Amino acid sequence: MAILYKIMASIFFIKDADRLFAFSLEEAAQLSASEIAVLWIYDRKSESLVIKKQIGIKEDTESGYNVKEPASLLWKSYSENIVKNILVNSDSDKSSVPFSKDYEIGSCLIIPFKIEQENNGAFFFARASKMPYDITDERMLTILVRECCACYENLLVRDNLRKIDQAKTEFISLAAHQLRAPITAIRLNIEGLSSKDVGKLNNDQLGYINQINESGLHMLDLVNALLDVSRFDLGVFKIDLRPVNVSDFAESVLDEFKLSIVEKKLIVKKLYDKSLPIFQADEKSLRIILQNLLSNAIKYTPAKGKINFEIGRVSKGGSFGGEKIEQDSLTILVKDFGAGIPLGQHDKIFSRLFRADNAVKSDIEGTGLGLYLVKKVVDETGGSIWFESVENKGSTFYVIFPISGMKNIKSIN
Repeated sequence: MAILYKIMASIFFIKDADRLFAFSLEEAAQLSASEIAVLWIYDRKSESLVIKKQIGIKEDTESGYNVKEPASLLWKSYSENIVKNILVNSDSDKSSVPFSKDYEIGSCLIIPFKIEQENNGAFFFARASKMPYDITDERMLTILVRECCACYENLLVRDNLRKIDQAKTEFISLAAHQLRAPITAIRLNIEGLSSKDVGKLNNDQLGYINQINESGLHMLDLVNALLDVSRFDLGVFKIDLRPVNVSDFAESVLDEFKLSIVEKKLIVKKLYDKSLPIFQADEKSLRIILQNLLSNAIKYTPAKGKINFEIGRVSKGGSFGGEKIEQDSLTILVKDFGAGIPLGQHDKIFSRLFRADNAVKSDIEGTGLGLYLVKKVVDETGGSIWFESVENKGSTFYVIFPISGMKNIKSIN
């Protein structure tokens, strides 16, 4: 039984259906000292049992052994879902046993199986000797067949979930793409109203316009995040590596938040290593990383608070963010002194659509997609990201890439 449990443990980790059945058949044959082992599957088109996998049978004889005769022992076992343990003693026995005309068969064991509650086929084991399959053989092989089928059902579930998830992702991508155009049009019209080109607005009207504009910006951020996530999930997020001056690029991204920084009277302490070499990067990916980390720091830092933003490098064997670095690396640090992340939710912070409890309770809007997207971009372009955080004291996010640049890949899945 110890050998059986070892086989079952191995079956659990097989993720391919053909390999699963082939491995199960081989191991079952060895376990039971069977010279012949065959997997039969019911074929709806021919309405017969056909050979799917085989051991000990010549390929040129397979096609002649499709079974659909009700009198056949194999068909009876399959249709009635009953194990058949046969000792072949006479010519009449041979006539109902598969392969007995071409091969010497002294005993055989037929174990039917179901997939998703429907009769689906049978495993056939045979020996040339008259040594019967005893109760231990029957029990072990039945357990092994059931375990194989259970693992196959799990593979079917995973495949169905993958197809559902892909359909969902495609729908989100389409919906987000269709939403972006009208949102952009709304924002352009709002900007036109705010510029007073169509007439002067009173203070109340300007207040409503500003609220609509802020909501439009939030919707556009959400739509763009959904599009980026769906591109990753569908494997169509393209990487275009180009030489980038990271310090200048980081400053341009920070400049996008100038208005928010001024409104909240935040102090941003910048530290850029001017000795950094030109870095091979995909600008869109790098922008996603910096925008989301800076946006979170600005959103969750209270008015008149402080933010640290650093772009640097660390040599092989050096330390960054409490970690020993194994190769020369570009480093990114974004530190805030704001809300922080509850300790019990640290392991979820990079999950899709997750927002920490204290973030949800606040009035600060968020999509729950930003850090998920950052993590995906960093991991898939050859970098690493981690963080430190204490609730009510702030968070520090660390990102590193090999100093040689991001990974050059055609698409990400």
